[in-house]
Amino acid sequence: MREGKYKVYQVGEERVVAKSHEEVENYAKEKGISSDKVKYRLSIDNPKGLSEKYKML
Repeated sequence: MREGKYKVYQVGEERVVAKSHEEVENYAKEKGISSDKVKYRLSIDNPKGLSEKYKML
């Protein structure tokens, strides 16, 4: 199965969509969340179908 263009992560209690893992790690550092609270969930091609619960980076 191929990997999508965007990746969905759980950062603490927040759901985040980004193009790279580095973006998510930087966001977590800014928020003061440790790296063990950052969990990869899935990859997608188009984030437009996601609900407003997901934050785009």
